[in-house]
Amino acid sequence: MNERDWVLEADEYLRKKYVEFVASRDDCSAELPEYSPPLALWEAKYFMLGLEKSLFDVDQEKSYVQTDILRNATKKNGKQQKTIQLIWNKSGKEKVGLFREGVCQMATASYLSIHHNWDVSEIEIEPANGVDILLKENQNTIVCCEVKSNKKEFDTLILGFKYCCERGDHKRDECKYEKDHPKFAMCYELQPKYFHAVSPEEKQCFELGYADGKIQLHPIDKLPTKAEYLRKHSA
Repeated sequence: MNERDWVLEADEYLRKKYVEFVASRDDCSAELPEYSPPLALWEAKYFMLGLEKSLFDVDQEKSYVQTDILRNATKKNGKQQKTIQLIWNKSGKEKVGLFREGVCQMATASYLSIHHNWDVSEIEIEPANGVDILLKENQNTIVCCEVKSNKKEFDTLILGFKYCCERGDHKRDECKYEKDHPKFAMCYELQPKYFHAVSPEEKQCFELGYADGKIQLHPIDKLPTKAEYLRKHSA
């Protein structure tokens, strides 16, 4: 059987959502503006599989993601709002376009569930001011995962996270990587076993150690699946 054209399918889905979003507006282009970076194969595949397996859905009227994985989403008329909106006015600008990071967030959550076999109840998206996704086992946080929309932001995240971990406990207003400091702060507080960084183009995983107020980073090839994690950490 030929592999499905996942990128084409996901792109067509997002363009359809754009048309639905702007249907009642007269100040937007008729087609979704070009977005960057283009969808990665893994990202498009797990975005579509997440939809098909009902891990999440997207509201037709305003493009808000609907899913049990969003723990703290506000609701209006029974629908989740104010958290992940795939078609939006970025920072109050007139131009309506694709929330590129949101697509990667949902693809990452689906990947963790479908490919890595974490249960939906163990995955939390947008849990608090810190990282984008938490993985929990018996209510203990074992993975902090941060998603970036492109490689430039990904590289800045890794640089800042390494800086903060090497420096150790310090406040955000004392940090030269203020934007990404909350990722370190959440890891410092929750002490997960792994930090997983994702963008459409690249992934990086660290196994974490804690001593003397600092976080030790040990790069590993990939984030363990749930079965791999349990084999390694079961008593």
